Amino acid sequence: MKASGIILFTIAFVVLMTGCGKKVPPIVISGYTTRDTQGNIPAGGSIDTTDWGYDDKLPDQVVDYMNSYDLHIDHSESHSGTCANIMAFANPCTNGFYLNYSTTCANTYTIAYVVVTKDLFPCQGTSYLSTSSNTTVFVDMSAPSLGRDLYRVYYRFYDRQGTVFYQGHGDISKQ
Repeated sequence: MKASGIILFTIAFVVLMTGCGKKVPPIVISGYTTRDTQGNIPAGGSIDTTDWGYDDKLPDQVVDYMNSYDLHIDHSESHSGTCANIMAFANPCTNGFYLNYSTTCANTYTIAYVVVTKDLFPCQGTSYLSTSSNTTVFVDMSAPSLGRDLYRVYYRFYDRQGTVFYQGHGDISKQ
């Protein structure tokens, strides 16, 4: 009887401990903005008004991913800016998409982005320096592990001192 009580206590303890672990809830990707290969919204295309704008806060897990990138911080420079015209095209995509944005930064800045699944698993991401006011980069989504699904792109813009001056998200459909 004693042994069975110890076993039941052990099982209950393990279940309690594993059940109390902090789980990150999945994000909801309910739609995306359709764009053709030139970045235009085709007639009858879907528009997700929550995409490609400014977000007050990004998930902590996403911020941790971005903070692991080389953000090219240089504390001798300081400036601020904002971003506009952020979009991804073609959307839906097959092998990848172009991420396009404009910024008012007068000096060098860093952009970091990460593509995640609904469970916030990172699929693709990087950071790079830019001085351009209008930039387009290709994001490769051709890996066989990236199946047909909806993905979320989180982005952050940093000044040279590491201050975030713009951040947000947009959704991509891979077909």
